Formats: sequence, C-alpha cells, structure tokens
Amino acid sequence: MSFSYENLKEKIVSKLRENLGEDYLGEYEGREGRLYVNVRSGTIKLIAEMLKNEFDARLVTISVNDFGFKGFEVLYHYAFDYKDKVFTKNLTLTVKTLIPRENPEIDSITPIYYPAVYAEREMSELNGITFKGLIDPRHFVLPYEWPHEVEGVEVKKIVDFAPEEQRKKVGKWIPLPVDIEGKPELSIVPIGPFHPAFVEAWYYRLKVDGEKIIEADLKTGFNHRGIMKLMEKRSYWRNIYISERVCGICSHTHTSAYCRTVEMLGNIELPDRGRYIRTFIKELERIHSHLLWAGVGMDLIGYKTAFMWFWRDREHVLDIFEMVSGNRVLHAMNIIGGVRRDITRDMIPKIERKLDIVERAAKNYVKMATTEPLIRKRTVGVGVLTKDEAKEVGVVGPTARASDVGIDVRKDDPYLAYGETSWDMVTRPDGDVYAKVVVRLLEVLQSISICRQCLDLLKTVGGPIQAEVPREFPEGEEAIGRVEAPRGELAYYIRSNGTHIPDRVRIRTPSFLNNPSTLYMLRNQTIADAPIIIASVDPCIACTDRSIKIVLEDVKEKKVKPVSFSMLAEKSRHKSRRM
Repeated sequence: MSFSYENLKEKIVSKLRENLGEDYLGEYEGREGRLYVNVRSGTIKLIAEMLKNEFDARLVTISVNDFGFKGFEVLYHYAFDYKDKVFTKNLTLTVKTLIPRENPEIDSITPIYYPAVYAEREMSELNGITFKGLIDPRHFVLPYEWPHEVEGVEVKKIVDFAPEEQRKKVGKWIPLPVDIEGKPELSIVPIGPFHPAFVEAWYYRLKVDGEKIIEADLKTGFNHRGIMKLMEKRSYWRNIYISERVCGICSHTHTSAYCRTVEMLGNIELPDRGRYIRTFIKELERIHSHLLWAGVGMDLIGYKTAFMWFWRDREHVLDIFEMVSGNRVLHAMNIIGGVRRDITRDMIPKIERKLDIVERAAKNYVKMATTEPLIRKRTVGVGVLTKDEAKEVGVVGPTARASDVGIDVRKDDPYLAYGETSWDMVTRPDGDVYAKVVVRLLEVLQSISICRQCLDLLKTVGGPIQAEVPREFPEGEEAIGRVEAPRGELAYYIRSNGTHIPDRVRIRTPSFLNNPSTLYMLRNQTIADAPIIIASVDPCIACTDRSIKIVLEDVKEKKVKPVSFSMLAEKSRHKSRRM
C-alpha cells in the first residue's frame, strides 16, 4: 500500500505516541524527508517490533553519538521501501535515545532485525555499549578469543562453529581447535588471513561433508582502517578525498553519498548542471562496476574468453572517466555543492560513441547469459536466496532485486537527476546466482539510458556547476544521506558541531549487509560452487576488510584445513571443464 510522506509520517508519529505515552519525547523534521524521533531507551525493542510488524520498515543501520559525560545517543535508521505492506518515497525515520555513560546498556533488536547483528557488534566494540540479548555476541573487529591469547585457548575437541551452537557450547568461535583426529598434540597453523599469496583478507569457515557444504561462518575485522574516526578529525572538504578511498570501484558513489549528506546539513542546493554531471558519473561507475564483476564471475567458472570480453569493453568506460575527470579510477569529481569539472559540448559526441560500443556489447552479453550452456549450468539454481530470506537478512542492491525484493534508493528516495530521468528497476524472482548475473547485465543497459538522458540535458542546460558553500555548518545539525551504489544502498550519517570539522561520521556500506547473506546461500551447495556464490553478491572487501581466507572442516574425516580462495576458484574452474 502506497502512502504519501505526510500520511505515513502522521501514522507513525500517532502510533508511537499512543504506544509509548510518556516515553515518547518528541519529534522534528530534517531536510529531504528525514524524520527524527526521540524516545526513552527502554522502548527501543517495542518500537522495532511495531515498525517491522505494522509498517514493514527496513533497518538501514545503527549509529552512535558520543556526548561525553552526558552519555551515548543511539540512533536507529529505518526506511519504508519494502512494497508488500507500506511504501512511501523520501521518508527515512531515525529513532534516537540517550543512555548513560556509566554502564551503557540497551536492549538488542537483533531478535527482531537480523541486519542489526553486524551493526550492534561494531558499535559495541567501537563505543563500548552493551546490547542486551544480542543473538551473536562475538567480536566484530577484535579476534574472537580476545582478551585471551590464542596460544592460551584450551579446547580439547573440535567444536561446532555454527553461531547457534557456539553460544550454547562455548559462547564464542574458537578459530584454532587443537584436537584433530583424536591427537591432541596436533594443531592447526593457519596461513592467513594475511599472507602474500592472498589478494585480500577475510576468514570464511566452511563445515563440509565430503563435497557438500553443511554450514558456513564469516569473520570480519582483520583490517579495520578507522576511516570514520579519521573523518571526525579532518575538515568537511578534506573528507571528500578520504570517503573516495573507502572503495576504489565505488569512489564516486562514496563522495556522492558524503557530499549529499553534508549538503543536507548546510541546506545547499546543487545547480542543475552539477546534478546532471554527478548523476552521469554515478551511472557510468555502475556500468564499470557491473562489467568488472561479470568478468570476475566468468573467470571463477572458468569462462576465460568471456572474462576478457567484459574487461575489454570496460576499458571504454574507463576512457570516458579519463576524458571527463582526468582519472580512470579515483575521479575526484565531487565537491560539496557540485562537481569539480564540466562536461564540455565537444566531449559529448565522443562519449556517445563510446556508449554505443558498450551498449552493443551489453546487449550481446544479455543474449549470451540466456543462451550459453556453461553459464546456465554453473549458475541456475545455485546459491539461492529466497525473497523471504533476502528481507530477513536485509540485503540491498542487485542481491535484493535478484530475489524479487524491489528496492532501489534512486526510485524510493530520489536524488540528483533520478526523478527527472526515465528508467526501469530490474528484478528477478529466482534468487540464484543466474538471477544476479541477469539483473546486473540488464542494469548496465538501464544505466546507459540514464547516461544518455543526462547528456541530452547537458546539451540544453547551462549555468554553474558549483553552488556557494558556507565555511562552517550550524551546531547540532544531523543528516542521513542514502544513495544507490553499484552493490546497493550506501548510507552516511553526519552530525555537525558548529565548526568546519564534523562531530560524527558513520558509514554503512552495501557489503556490510550483503556479505552475511552468503552464509545462507552456501548451505547445501558444493565446495566447487562456493567461489561463484560468494562472488555473486559482489563482496567489496575494502568496504569492511581487506583479505580472504577459507577454512574447511570435514565432519566425516574430522579434519580442518585452510585453503586459499584461489584454490577454491581452481576447483570451480575444474568443475566447468568436467561439464
């Protein structure tokens, strides 16, 4: 059921006042459909249940403000873009509550919202808050065995590492079991997650029965870079270039999200020409990201020729980036209030010719994906994430849309030029790896259409590309800016303190929500399919960590052995050769 912003806002506020009574402390409206509600901390779980059951609200993320001796302010950000029950454009609700600095505790909402697991674990470690009833209390950044030394952990048998069983047995995941095959003198020497042979660093642990995966677990936090804290020590303008380095592939998207949030703080309106150029670069980056991902996916299933095709045509997109910005990856195009460089009239025909080449190739790739036997055999019915699972885990972007969850910030919270351009949201009902391939390839065609429309607008719209920007921002202002990155919704929360340096910066990347969904998709699949299943969510390790390592535990042979992702990738390619 679709509601207007005003109608849904009134319904939510009325329901909160009715249910909370004196525990409801008031509300105020921010810019661009942001609604902020203040409540007492004991009501957080009740509010989460009400928003999910009655309004089908989606949890975007959780933020924490450190107010020193005044305590901690915990903020829960919700969107209303699941279209099964309630839907409205432009409404983002933030529920705020204050807890004391001494013994800071608050009820966990993880029994209601699974996506809160990662956010609460992260906020627990970064801010020292205890979330009572957190369903997975293991460390997020710190090693699981902290504060005990790894060598001091005494485990006399291999324990089941499934999160549900861990809590019952030992309360934590033991990464180094020391009793293998009944020989306590044996131990495991893990290679990684940091090792010269690894491209990046994560820790996957797969429990297998022969070739079948029974259960999976994922450990993050091997290289937390402290970017959010760093941005709280730099000026708003210097932070543009820090946000650009959160992720190389999504560099422009991160600066777009950061700049949108700062522009909301300062009530800065972008000039039309600046909006069109920023939108054009964003969609170009989506094309680039999807083609890069498709090439990696083809390489993982052993289709080397298709890998080279995708990356060949990706070069045309990089050529456009270089023509417009001077750079192929880190474009440095965004500034607060607009963009740094213009797209001149003589560039447009050259860009259009490049887009023609990419469009012809993308249409061929869509045809290839639907007819090529190898692609279908390796992806159809593999790593299925159902619609209900997708909503439960809280996935976003192509991962969600491939499971028939039609959410897209460009449609649901229109920004830049997305409300002025015509395009279709791509969804598929199957939820398997194949659906994710098709969704991304069709999105390339939609992004090309948006790029063309932006170029047409630039031919007729003149004026400046930058707006005037204040040097400092008012004290106590706050904003949450959401944009649609190639991998899904990217959210920035920023609070100002009256100076040229932000008081608080919180970043929630799409991979932060998408990565845990691989644990659902890996169950009952084969080891050879693990690489393409993990890759199907386009996991950005830079967004959370920077390495990957996989450990296999064979329940029959009672063996635990570390393997590299490249070893599993070769196993995947071998499966294709057998086909």
